[in-house]
Amino acid sequence: MSADGPRSTGFPAGADSADAGPQQTGTGGKARAPLLRFLLPALLIALLDQGAKALVLLYLTPGESVPVLAPVLSLTRSSNPGALFGLFGGAGPVLTVVGLAVAVAVILGGWYLVRTHPETAASLALILGGALGNLTDRLARGRVVDFLDCALGVHHWPVFNVADIALTVGVFLAAWQLVRTPPASPGPR
Repeated sequence: MSADGPRSTGFPAGADSADAGPQQTGTGGKARAPLLRFLLPALLIALLDQGAKALVLLYLTPGESVPVLAPVLSLTRSSNPGALFGLFGGAGPVLTVVGLAVAVAVILGGWYLVRTHPETAASLALILGGALGNLTDRLARGRVVDFLDCALGVHHWPVFNVADIALTVGVFLAAWQLVRTPPASPGPR
């Protein structure tokens, strides 16, 4: 205690530094922290996707397939002008604009959502990371590089990539979070 009364620790009454996590100084740190909770993982996902694609482009020729867990998983170099899992093959330019719009919307909406609903950080990171991974391909090559080739018996899945996995898991996780979140109670009338 100081001569002026109790010393302020910067934590709410009853909280201690172990509960509060890293202390933020100024307003910039507090505004950036939630944004970084999904931006950094999203960038790592996009980098992982691009790194895997770079290796595929370096070591496999177009159409070449290398069994990894035969007959279930192969690495097959393929390119895709369409969307997720090869859908909408002729819509490349439109998909580039859609990818840009998704990335901007997730960044802007994510800044708010992660602050008010921290549990959304993982789904937003997956969606943004996947969108950035495939958007990078579209901007650099005009098409997306795919390489994961899965089959189970006579059922053969379209060739896909790390970004497709991130997008799919992110969308399903976001949907699950929406379904399991109870609706807000209406205020007094």
